[in-house]
Amino acid sequence: FAQGASAQAALPNGQVIDEVGCVAAPGQSYALYLPANYSPDRAWPVIYLFDAGGRGRNAVERYRAVAEDYGYIIAGSNNSRNGRPNAEAITAMPADVATRFHVDPKRVYTGGMSGGARVAMGTALEGHVAGVLAASAGYPDADPRKSLPFPVFATTGTEDFNQLELRKLD
Repeated sequence: FAQGASAQAALPNGQVIDEVGCVAAPGQSYALYLPANYSPDRAWPVIYLFDAGGRGRNAVERYRAVAEDYGYIIAGSNNSRNGRPNAEAITAMPADVATRFHVDPKRVYTGGMSGGARVAMGTALEGHVAGVLAASAGYPDADPRKSLPFPVFATTGTEDFNQLELRKLD
């Protein structure tokens, strides 16, 4: 993930923004939440989220309260969808966030649900992340690894058809 910081470009703190267009990748966008006390004076942790339906706001809303309480920037892709992970979205969103905001490169996380969890895990396997939040799915190829360079918090319901997959991941 690219790192850097520039002016926030007048995006409001403390509310979910449905669509932030990626400057360097026209056609790519993401939903965004900045904590109410966000300031570029310090580096902030970030969670890049992937929703199976490409609904960035849906993903961001699920984490908004905890992002506010613990001081995280949250960004959810509007372009990466279940079954069609969008390579440009996977690189454009983090690059844009890191350009606009002061992101702590040691506290970058990915997350998602179902197909979005697969994208989050695949992205983490290819890059440098501090951890993954995976709900209802795991590896992009469903092949468990013996070890990972990052922690994973995975969750599933008792009736979830991916439950056995996540048991294997455990």
